Amino acid sequence: MRREDLQLSLFSYLFSHAGANETDMNLGPNKVHLFVPGQMSAFYGVSVRSILRDRVDKDLGRSSQVWLDTSGHIGNDQPGRLLEDGVEVDDGEWHMVTLTTLSKQAQASQEIVPTSPAGTAMPAGYALYLDGTLRAVLKPGVKRSTANESDAAVQVTGGAPADLDGPITLCGRSDLSLERFFTGQLSNLVLFDTALTEDEVAELYSAYSRQAIKYPVGDIFAAANQTTLEGGHCATPFLLGGRLHYKPVFLQGRLSCPSQNNNTWLPAAKPAALPDEDLNLTAYGVADGASLGPIVDALPRVTTSGQMCMLPFMQADGSTYADCLQEEGREICQVAGGFMQECAPVISLNTNNTGCVNPGIQQARKARLSLVTKEFVTCVSIKGQELCQTESRSWIQCPEASLQRTTVTGLPCRIPFEIKGLVGGSAGMCAAYPPNLVFFEDVFMAKQRNV
Repeated sequence: MRREDLQLSLFSYLFSHAGANETDMNLGPNKVHLFVPGQMSAFYGVSVRSILRDRVDKDLGRSSQVWLDTSGHIGNDQPGRLLEDGVEVDDGEWHMVTLTTLSKQAQASQEIVPTSPAGTAMPAGYALYLDGTLRAVLKPGVKRSTANESDAAVQVTGGAPADLDGPITLCGRSDLSLERFFTGQLSNLVLFDTALTEDEVAELYSAYSRQAIKYPVGDIFAAANQTTLEGGHCATPFLLGGRLHYKPVFLQGRLSCPSQNNNTWLPAAKPAALPDEDLNLTAYGVADGASLGPIVDALPRVTTSGQMCMLPFMQADGSTYADCLQEEGREICQVAGGFMQECAPVISLNTNNTGCVNPGIQQARKARLSLVTKEFVTCVSIKGQELCQTESRSWIQCPEASLQRTTVTGLPCRIPFEIKGLVGGSAGMCAAYPPNLVFFEDVFMAKQRNV
């Protein structure tokens, strides 16, 4: 979920489901809603609010008016008791919202009373996570967030399956109310048929974070021109080495992408900003799966939470900073919304010990004295993402470790590869280069013999 502005509506919905022909959006069975308070709402400051009602949850009156907030509050409708959750979802960056019923592990760890709705074996209640962190739990024994004890009782909803027989509405409420639409973007909606544990949600967020750092909203690592040399469009995103990619990657020394026409891998066009006379990309022996980073001199910076630093930024005294600012032994920068956050450190790497380098190709090129072999000027790591800079000060994003595949005998793998008309490499398969490599001087494409 990425929110793009400070919306003026009271509530805007990310995900909404109500049963077919339902008129009440919040009470009764089979309701699933995720929504965010707008700037005009008295609850602005809470990042996400959730409602989950399964197939057996009946309308019991006031006690059924229950929801979870990422602030930890339960059924809170008293703005004076609002506790902000400290997460800025208006920062223009991506955030992950997770709603799940309670697993048996969660039941044990949260000391949830093993109460189950009739006809189910699942514990009643549900949990709300934001950015991989547990924010609130509805479980037997909890009370409404109120100072009025006579109003503290709440129905513990969720636990049994919900019948999603009505339409699922994204970026709006099920009744398509004009005042409930979400202005922003949603990506990677996943529906599970089982409850998620806290560890599983953390793993999901970890995987999401790697994607968010690698391809953040602000084009922190600027994307290459996503077209083929033939003028067609690249089919992005595409799966390679078990990871989604949003821009062309280097394969066998050449910038490539799958074509949108027939999904065939073709040479990709390089950005116009890349100087032809100063930079021969194929001469660096770039590892398969690497891609072009920003075509700029300065290295972009990100925060420890993965947000883009808004560089340059200006301090209150009028001073302008083109890089992170040193303050009390740490580096800080300004992010969207004007907030200051700690910068992720830039770690220098040995240029020969990074994922950007394909040693096999470099050695083969050095053996051909007529071919020029270049070395990277510098290599760094930022939040686990390795980048290397070329002589022309352009950056190469190194591939993830999952792309550095080898056989059990230690031979480097070529991914993707084709066997009997099927393209492999994106589902854990692997093919090895034989010892005899053939290089064409123009494109340095490595071909296999006797596959």
